[in-house]
Amino acid sequence: MRHSRKDYMRIQDPALDDRNLLSQGSTPIAEDEPVLLLRAQDLHFIGVINNYRSRLVAEGGHEGMVESLDHLFNLAVNWRNTHTVKSPDIPEK
Repeated sequence: MRHSRKDYMRIQDPALDDRNLLSQGSTPIAEDEPVLLLRAQDLHFIGVINNYRSRLVAEGGHEGMVESLDHLFNLAVNWRNTHTVKSPDIPEK
């Protein structure tokens, strides 16, 4: 996975080496595939979830993904009840 932050490059998909980790119909994330990792502490996290959800609903046919995003939204709201949120940062290069 190619992350936007160099300090996240340590996070890779273990299913590249063990396909048994994959759900039926899914594929591993390739080493060179760009991905975006956002954290619940990011001030914009919930807004990104809501925007992505709205796009899926407008496109139609993504009920399972919408349900998954609703669950993630609820987890984030509950997490924020006991944790601090902040503007995103990036380490110096």
